[in-house]
Amino acid sequence: MFSFCRASGSSSPAVDLWSPSCASSSSPSSSKSNSPSTVHAASLVDPLTHSSELLQLLDISLSPPVIEYVVDRVSEAVNNALASGGVKSFTWSTLCRSRFSSWVSTVLSRAEITLPTVLVTLAYLDRAALELCIARQDWAHERVFLGTLVCASKYTNDASLKNGHWAICTGVFGRRDIGRIEREMLEVLEWRLSLCERDVLAHHQGLMRAAGEVAARQRRQHQRTASTSSTGSLPGLSPPSSPDSSPSVSPRTPPLHLLDVPMDVGDEVYDLPAKNGRVFVQMRSVRPVPTRAPPLPPRRLA
Repeated sequence: MFSFCRASGSSSPAVDLWSPSCASSSSPSSSKSNSPSTVHAASLVDPLTHSSELLQLLDISLSPPVIEYVVDRVSEAVNNALASGGVKSFTWSTLCRSRFSSWVSTVLSRAEITLPTVLVTLAYLDRAALELCIARQDWAHERVFLGTLVCASKYTNDASLKNGHWAICTGVFGRRDIGRIEREMLEVLEWRLSLCERDVLAHHQGLMRAAGEVAARQRRQHQRTASTSSTGSLPGLSPPSSPDSSPSVSPRTPPLHLLDVPMDVGDEVYDLPAKNGRVFVQMRSVRPVPTRAPPLPPRRLA
């Protein structure tokens, strides 16, 4: 177990969502009313008031490269916090990073986290990295990521998961652990949870680069699929070399000779059981009767 501690001598003013420093230069006056048809579903304001870069971020899907970008930011913040806490010999192997990345992907999938919540998580991570120091490295990456994610989810969603649900999503922490991690992160953030576009746009370049990797991967996969389908197709039939060439004559089928065999119908009757309410069917047994060969001619005496 470890505890968060704020770095001494660091105090930053609170950030308001509608403060002049965070407002866009193209924001309209409060007297202008927005019609329901022009209101953005996420911000409830006119989309024209948002920057084009922010709208680009909202169109990104939560793909594996984007998750790897989040893992990199968590690793960077935790490494700096461990150095501030006096941990000098911290090593994070490739296997540990792979397991942590898989765990992050599992938590995001189980909790059904959307990209806007991830954007707020990154903003909280940047804000906490300035005042965060960690004395022990046990579960440090998991706690920092989970603390910022829980705070972001509860702040941006009216109906968020409870701590018991978060414990199930993580698979490693209990309900009390989730509550403690959340309280410690709120103390590090000084309960300043409001955001502005500038906080989110700090990750525009990195996220767009991750989204570009997804698009490039999809193009390469499409090219491989197209090349495989073109090489695996059957060649077409070529026309005859000359128009005067006649088609080959197929061999004639020999005539079919039918043998008339008299049949004798017996008197036995078999009843088939009824199925699905159908009527009984009666069938008579059929026995083939062999034909008699014609008598041989008398043999002449010598």
